[in-house]
Amino acid sequence: MAGHIELGIIHHIRLTVTDIDRSREFYTGLLGFDVAVAAPEADDPKSDPSYPVLWGGCVMAKGNYLLGLRP
Repeated sequence: MAGHIELGIIHHIRLTVTDIDRSREFYTGLLGFDVAVAAPEADDPKSDPSYPVLWGGCVMAKGNYLLGLRP
């Protein structure tokens, strides 16, 4: 049998969620994450062209750990 693969520190994870607002509230309120960047509303005239990569979600941070949420 092959040996185990050595794992390093986990840097980030992305989760698909059914409700962005509810999930954001859970991770910020209960687990202490901060929203690092969030997709603007689709009709926001100030929205940065690079934000579509977020697919309507957000990236949250806690220390060196990143958590991405997508609908």
